[in-house]
Amino acid sequence: RIPKMTYLKELADRCSLYKINQLHLYIEHTFLFDGLSEVWRDDTPLTAQDILEFDAYCAERNIELVPSVATFGHLYKVLRTKTFHELSEVEEAEGTAFSFYERMCHHTLNSTDDRAYELVCRLIDEYSPLFRSNLFNINCDETFDLGRGRGKERADEIGSHVMYVQWVNRVCEHVKAIGKRPMFWGDIIVAHPEAIKELPEDVICMTWDYSPTPREINVKKLWENGAHQYLCPGVQGWNQAIHLLDNAYENIKQMTIFAHKYDGEGLLNTDWGDFGHFQHPELSMVGIVYGAAFSWNSDIPEKSAINADISVIEYGDRSASLIEVISHMSNQAVVNWGEFVRILENCRYQVAEREVTAFWERYNKQTENSQKQIEFCNEAIRNDMAKVSALLVGIEEGKRKYIAPILHMAEGQILINTMFGVIKNVHDGQQNPCTDKRALAEAFEIWYYEYRRQWHKISRESELYRIGELIFWLADYIREL
Repeated sequence: RIPKMTYLKELADRCSLYKINQLHLYIEHTFLFDGLSEVWRDDTPLTAQDILEFDAYCAERNIELVPSVATFGHLYKVLRTKTFHELSEVEEAEGTAFSFYERMCHHTLNSTDDRAYELVCRLIDEYSPLFRSNLFNINCDETFDLGRGRGKERADEIGSHVMYVQWVNRVCEHVKAIGKRPMFWGDIIVAHPEAIKELPEDVICMTWDYSPTPREINVKKLWENGAHQYLCPGVQGWNQAIHLLDNAYENIKQMTIFAHKYDGEGLLNTDWGDFGHFQHPELSMVGIVYGAAFSWNSDIPEKSAINADISVIEYGDRSASLIEVISHMSNQAVVNWGEFVRILENCRYQVAEREVTAFWERYNKQTENSQKQIEFCNEAIRNDMAKVSALLVGIEEGKRKYIAPILHMAEGQILINTMFGVIKNVHDGQQNPCTDKRALAEAFEIWYYEYRRQWHKISRESELYRIGELIFWLADYIREL
């Protein structure tokens, strides 16, 4: 998603209320960079004027807006263009169909090509002057392809981890040369924590772990090697129709405890847009408030207590029970959106696994128990939706608008659960005579009509068409089963 300015400003207002004093604006290709029209021509990118306006708006609310640009991995769309495809570590055949799965897995620059470094410097130099912050987040995370393609010879010679440190060092030095303090994600360097000493002394390592039980050892090892760290949990919305609020609470709580224990310079609570940024951002506010409350106060409240507080303060819910109900609802996904996309792309392109049989064998093991629970889970969602609807009369009138997209996404999860069951049965050679496939396909299309309306309230067109195109393919596929 590329948010509308009205939404970004409302987000800043809500963050300011909870004393959040830093906001990172992450982009891969969604800015109107000079000379990159191939990359953003089918998109609705942010402009320099947008950034300047939002930076000033944040500053008025004591929020530091930090630039954040992908400079190593996560450049799938850039590296699929005719101009820049030669800079990719792994070569992709011309004409290969777009895939959300491939976008997550293959997207790394060839660090042995000086033209890649020149491109990165260009992006940094154009983007950084728009922000008053002295920080610059170069990202450099999830470089899965590094040393496996065009740079393999170099990797065989010195090791891919050395190649990684050399690249990060090089980009950091450029950031420092323009007067900014560099930041980067720590998922790669954590395998060699001593390598942090080879980077600029003031670089900030953003140590992330999104598990409900994050690994303390990674934070400790980097701390022992003198790393300046931000601890980075997440609001647990990506890949979901409904944010996993129980997971968010545990993840953010533990990472905040580590931040207090290991002298973290900050807590950066993350919200990502994997697989098309399917989730509605509204429920991210729950995790955002968790992060604000826990980072400012080392005495962390119990989940039920803070959920009651958020229900009252953020949503004006007189019953103080809204978030607890939604938390229960969020645990009813038989498969989540990210898993569902992998299933669909496997049916369509066979990209998630090269062998369809191997793919389903793995998925059968993962979903054997949950497959039997589809109707149970769907009924639980319906019951929770009814509870949320009943609470509306006790919710402040001006805040009821936040509830509609939550209920709509709950309907989406019911459809995803149901469609997964149909596809799975057909693959297993079974038929469910109780399922009207045509009616199910039509229901998803009707659901998408409302989804598109909710999207446009807060987001630019962005890449909504990719989600729509996948849903339309699915509806036709279901009709033909």
